[in-house]
Amino acid sequence: MTTELMRDRLRWLARAAEAYALAEALHDREAKQAMFKIALMYEHIAARTEAVLAMSAGRAVDDDPVTAP
Repeated sequence: MTTELMRDRLRWLARAAEAYALAEALHDREAKQAMFKIALMYEHIAARTEAVLAMSAGRAVDDDPVTAP
């Protein structure tokens, strides 16, 4: 299961990178902002996956690794 979760984390990070690239190519301000929000959501999902991996390995993690100081 850990390998599967890691693959999922990498998949979400890849989707975030694709969304950022698409957002950069857009000219419409609202569409660009929407794509940036989607990219951030993908990063959030990847971070949550990272947290699950850390907890399964017995490490302590913050509630949200993306926004943790």
